[in-house]
Amino acid sequence: MTAVQQPEPLDPTPLPRPLGEPAAFPRERLAERILRDLGERIATGELAPGQLLPAEAHLATHYGVSSRVVREALGALAARGLVEVRAGKGTVVRGVDSSPLRDFFDVALLADSRGLWDLFELRKLVEVQIAELAARRATGADLDRCEQALHNLEAAAQADTPEPYVLADIEFHQTIAAAAGNRMLGLLLEGLREPMRKARTRSWQGRIRVGHEVEDQLDMHRRILAAVKRHQPGAAAAAMARHLDLAEVHLRAAETSGSVPRGGQRRRRTASAR
Repeated sequence: MTAVQQPEPLDPTPLPRPLGEPAAFPRERLAERILRDLGERIATGELAPGQLLPAEAHLATHYGVSSRVVREALGALAARGLVEVRAGKGTVVRGVDSSPLRDFFDVALLADSRGLWDLFELRKLVEVQIAELAARRATGADLDRCEQALHNLEAAAQADTPEPYVLADIEFHQTIAAAAGNRMLGLLLEGLREPMRKARTRSWQGRIRVGHEVEDQLDMHRRILAAVKRHQPGAAAAAMARHLDLAEVHLRAAETSGSVPRGGQRRRRTASAR
């Protein structure tokens, strides 16, 4: 009996090629192979954010598969947040961002009664490391952006409602993350942005409840940036840890409906007292 000839194994080494050149894939797991190929092109920037992908029929011809397989692959890309299917326009590249992480954390918050505190602990772990790296790696341009973010935070602190301050606080922490020079940590923090927005608002309310001034929080941010500017990783990490410890005191005060956590009272200060 003549032995059945087995197909040659797929060469795992990616080869640069224009999208118009045919791509030969094995018959098995076709959608996954197309998903990986397009995903790699998006991740490397070969397919840029905002770029319109070819029509399904063109992609089907290019990959030598049916339109159904292409739709399956595009659906998986959309689920990962890499593309967006727009009615009447087609499939547009979104690029690599934090939206899948954000969606995951949103669901995780609903699935676990301790979700908020688990996310807050994760934020503390991530941001302390970010502050340390920022102190090591921040460039002059990074520091200029951090200074501007701090000025924005100080201006937002004059508002009577938490929303402007919360948005400016998010901007400050994201700017410090950008200065850390670690894209993965930046994406992780960005993924926590919306899920932790409620916690930041509650922390604002808890701060008022325990009688602390907003100037206390501003001073914490100033200390973080000062350590980053001096390129002192240990001091930056410690300043971030103290800031988030105080934020936790405020959050717990808000969550306990008016009770003040032990050790939560601090000397009140105003900007004029500085």
